Amino acid sequence: MYPKSLGRGAVLSGWIPFNSSVIERIPQEAKKIPILWSHGMVDGPVLFEAGQAGSPFLEKIGMTCEFKAYTGLSHSINNEELHYLESWIKTRLHSSS
Repeated sequence: MYPKSLGRGAVLSGWIPFNSSVIERIPQEAKKIPILWSHGMVDGPVLFEAGQAGSPFLEKIGMTCEFKAYTGLSHSINNEELHYLESWIKTRLHSSS
């Protein structure tokens, strides 16, 4: 566990092992953190379907999660994804100040 509170979170080309032990390990305070989840649609190491399932899973346990899919993106990052992440962070920083 990270000892400090986080303000926001981003997942790039990730996945969650979907079982009840994961849910039990997420502290209530962490469930308040907004998440941006981005995933390339041609990701080989982490299949798009596995990444796409993460956002509804987090929302089901009460978290706020925005999912963004990127056509043609593999298990990497591109300028479009970076620019959206930057915009997403800036918008939330302005709204919290």
